[in-house]
Amino acid sequence: MQTYLDLSLNSGVAGYNINVDSIDVMYKGNPKIYSYSTSNVGHSNVDTMKQLATSDSGLGTFINQHPEVKKGFTQRS
Repeated sequence: MQTYLDLSLNSGVAGYNINVDSIDVMYKGNPKIYSYSTSNVGHSNVDTMKQLATSDSGLGTFINQHPEVKKGFTQRS
């Protein structure tokens, strides 16, 4: 899991893992992993999330502002 540096200093995102067709996100204070796949949230959303993750800014905001993304995860332990 890559550490999310959180350049804005106010994100709930702690880390991420980029996969071919998905992105896994771990939130601060929560050991569970949330997977957002292209089949659940769409290619465009996953591509945007990957870009935000690697730039260490805006990922949590993007997830929270897009209901189809916020509710489109699958949860893993």
